[in-house]
Amino acid sequence: MLKEEYAQVARWLVHAASWGTLSTISTHLHGAPYGNAVSYAAEESTGRPLFYLTAFDASAQDVAANSTATLTVCELQLPGACSDVDPQDPTCAKASLSGKLLRKRNPLVMVGAVATAGVLCAGLVAFKRGNQQLSQQMMRARVGFQFATVALMAGSSGYYALQQARPAPALRLDKDLGT
Repeated sequence: MLKEEYAQVARWLVHAASWGTLSTISTHLHGAPYGNAVSYAAEESTGRPLFYLTAFDASAQDVAANSTATLTVCELQLPGACSDVDPQDPTCAKASLSGKLLRKRNPLVMVGAVATAGVLCAGLVAFKRGNQQLSQQMMRARVGFQFATVALMAGSSGYYALQQARPAPALRLDKDLGT
């Protein structure tokens, strides 16, 4: 198989799959490698994987200290793929993307999360004090804030995908894959 074909298969796999193993240099394991199963979305225009990692996620903490990472994806997760063969069989496609993870922050998402938590706490206090009507209103408001926060996350992801002007991916394919 030509290098271009390896790269084409790798791009297809990263686009078709939705999760993989994100390997980092662990801050918790004193520099040992650490692999974490993560879901991702691939940008339509570049194929660049996008992750939503919270500050509590071990991989996000590792990347904050050292942004070098590898995402490994296997065809086995796709419906009907590799069903008759061992996942390690060469006919079951696998791809590893290595490089530096870029952090993109959206402060509005944090505002939405804090607002959601605030309304939730207010609703719980109202419930504890016996004010059921206010408690119900706060719970309904919480759902609205949660929806708005998720919409901000999705919207910012789309915005970043459209604004991405650099042709080089945040994670580049290993040289073994032909790029």
